[in-house]
Amino acid sequence: MRVAFVSGERFAPLYELLPEFNAVANRLVEVVAEIPLSELLNRLLGPLAGEDVAASEEGPRPEAPCHLISGHSRYTADLAEQVLALDDWFSAGELAELDPAALEWCRWDGRLVQMPRCVETRLLYYRSDILEDRRERAWFRDASGGHELGVPARWEELAVVAQHFTRRGRMHGFVYPGGDTGLVALFVEILVSMGGRFLEPDGTPAYRTRAGEWTLNLMRDLFRRWEAVPPEMPELTDEDVSHLFRMGLAALACDYIGTERLLRDPTFSAVAGWCSVGPMPVGPGGTRAAWTGSPTFAIPADCPDPEGAVELLRFLARPEHQLREAKYGLLPVHLGARAEAREAGRSGTLAHRRFQLAEETLREAALVPPRFSGYREQEELLRRALLRGITSESTPDEALLATG
Repeated sequence: MRVAFVSGERFAPLYELLPEFNAVANRLVEVVAEIPLSELLNRLLGPLAGEDVAASEEGPRPEAPCHLISGHSRYTADLAEQVLALDDWFSAGELAELDPAALEWCRWDGRLVQMPRCVETRLLYYRSDILEDRRERAWFRDASGGHELGVPARWEELAVVAQHFTRRGRMHGFVYPGGDTGLVALFVEILVSMGGRFLEPDGTPAYRTRAGEWTLNLMRDLFRRWEAVPPEMPELTDEDVSHLFRMGLAALACDYIGTERLLRDPTFSAVAGWCSVGPMPVGPGGTRAAWTGSPTFAIPADCPDPEGAVELLRFLARPEHQLREAKYGLLPVHLGARAEAREAGRSGTLAHRRFQLAEETLREAALVPPRFSGYREQEELLRRALLRGITSESTPDEALLATG
């Protein structure tokens, strides 16, 4: 059986279970590609217009057909015609055990075309060792005219704190990616919290407003004016952002909840025990927004053995395997596993706080992009435009107008 999976440290532990499946099912699973999701989608759906994929196509190419692939809920409409519907393979009772919102994100035209693997959202991670340092607090108080240093509750506060902790050559105050869709995620989170809107249900841009310009100006100022964001930002990915924060090279970062395992392990983290987590900042009206969705698995339409693919999918989605991933920071889509993970959390630990904040975010601040065919193209078009506005290749209003 051939599979093509998304790469990334926060997803890797599940793949370690494949030898167990090989033994139990008497099958051999070959991982023919473990690559970033954008590259995987390029190979399944074709490259986006104007995208040079030749430089990124390293390693073995996943020749068709594959049995199982990784996907994501925000690309449900784009993937719908390329994958098999799963409704006939899973009973109503089985689906009732899963998060209904995550299942809805994975439906198109009434068909379940992807299986949610987990639910992911974003929180604000910060270096607790320096934000709580009494000397830093005194320096901040002196530099800010008497204001107290604390975890940023508003985006304007984040900008001020990021400037304070930018130490050229040693640490940046904030870090965000420009090389993948994480740039769009941050833009939309700030935009919505400022009272703006992202896209209409049919994909028409709704961000060409004062709120959109304010948001892009803030991101540009963080990068160019205050140099609080690393100069490598245009090439950074979400994985790079997570790595830079873990290495102690950034004071603040908005990141996905699945980084828990990496943050607390000294093997991966120089700030293990010296970092904490808070909710995403709010806008002037108290609105909070966090980019939310589900990494998924899907069965390609040309799969030569759908029954075998479903068997593997069932194995990977077992509640005990989701509970295992929950210990690493991911939020189970299986409601029973999520409840067990919630009860197992030890009050006062970073893991417990992260889990509580993640569930609170899902209830009150989940930001889920609209589903429509062509979303992938719209997302990439906006990413490129934002990058031009941030690097001052164009003004913010020109950048936003250039997206359609």
